[in-house]
Amino acid sequence: MESVLKAFHLHAEHEEGYLLAAVGKVNPILVNELECEHEKGAFLSHRMRSLVLVYLHATSTSARCEAGDAICKSFNEFIAFSLYHMNKEEEKLNDSLWLNYKDEEIIAIQKVLVESLPSEDLEFAHTWMLKGNSNTEIILWLRAVKNNAPDFVFKGLMNLAESVLSEERWTKVQEGLTEGAMVA
Repeated sequence: MESVLKAFHLHAEHEEGYLLAAVGKVNPILVNELECEHEKGAFLSHRMRSLVLVYLHATSTSARCEAGDAICKSFNEFIAFSLYHMNKEEEKLNDSLWLNYKDEEIIAIQKVLVESLPSEDLEFAHTWMLKGNSNTEIILWLRAVKNNAPDFVFKGLMNLAESVLSEERWTKVQEGLTEGAMVA
């Protein structure tokens, strides 16, 4: 649960600092809507953490069962809300960016965002991206990193991918990258 909450918190925090700042210049109403939803997500996160404290301090089995049930329902509500919110962002936020900014400008925003992240946040995000993306998405991502980032960044991602992916997936990713002599 903490990993999920951390992922959503980091997503909202970084989005607000960079993407919403850019979109706010051209669509402040959308930004206000999304920021209000981020506040609701933060409220739902805090509620879950509070319920965990109730669970940990419960003095009876029935109280722990009640708290556990409340945590489960709260977590489900958080996930449902977050997925709805992120889908809205994919549609509305991306549309606003694409309508108002050139690709180079969006890439520049992304670059500044990524460069601002502490290494532990990057590793956390990259680990989940590797676990959650398809092999094809990973290959395309790694190719983009290889072509646009310093070599140490690419090598770091390759090492992380090797440690995170199953042996079978890692082999398929390597094969996909070596097509056309991609990997040095």
